[in-house]
Amino acid sequence: MQIIYIITCVALYPGILVTKAVGLDAVSDILIPVFVFLAFSYTLYQWRSNKQNGLMCLAFLFILIGDVSINLLSYKPGAVVFFMTHILLTILFLRLQPFQKSDLRLLPVFLLIALIYFLMVFPDLHFASIPHLVLLIGLVLYLSLLSVMVWRAVCLPKQYIVLVIGALLFYATDLVVLLNVIYIEKIFKIVTWLLYPPALFLLSFAVITPRVSGEG
Repeated sequence: MQIIYIITCVALYPGILVTKAVGLDAVSDILIPVFVFLAFSYTLYQWRSNKQNGLMCLAFLFILIGDVSINLLSYKPGAVVFFMTHILLTILFLRLQPFQKSDLRLLPVFLLIALIYFLMVFPDLHFASIPHLVLLIGLVLYLSLLSVMVWRAVCLPKQYIVLVIGALLFYATDLVVLLNVIYIEKIFKIVTWLLYPPALFLLSFAVITPRVSGEG
């Protein structure tokens, strides 16, 4: 199962990247949900042998719902679904490595990134159907959650390095996605699809890593 999953993901990745880069959305709109479904299926497969992986399965279920809706359906839940994904990932990371006071030294780094990012993009964030105050609150909440999620990821022990890299790529993907939504530049689209599939692959693949020593 593991080898099949790896080969299939490696085969799909360039197809997603190329079709997105050249604008073949009719093809990429199918390839992306297929890729995410495979990742979700793999986490589900791993969950059968390790019930600790349940939160990762649930997180990937929300990712699957989001990507199917965005690519194949007219209803687009957007940030709401991925907001739930980040909450679930944060809870998972806290279960794998409970909070310690020493972790606080890393938090300001991501809060500073969030602040700089907010100051950079908020003046250009305009949607006619959404009040400015709602955009302000939504962006602050989303950036705060992203910061907490990636902070908890980098606090994980070294045995979870694959999970940490996946979380960092997932974090970067979300930041670039918003840039693409606001500025609609091709470079942001390409970078998004350079990062997103590897992020999902590493997050899904990381569920096979062992538990933290002494965890009950």
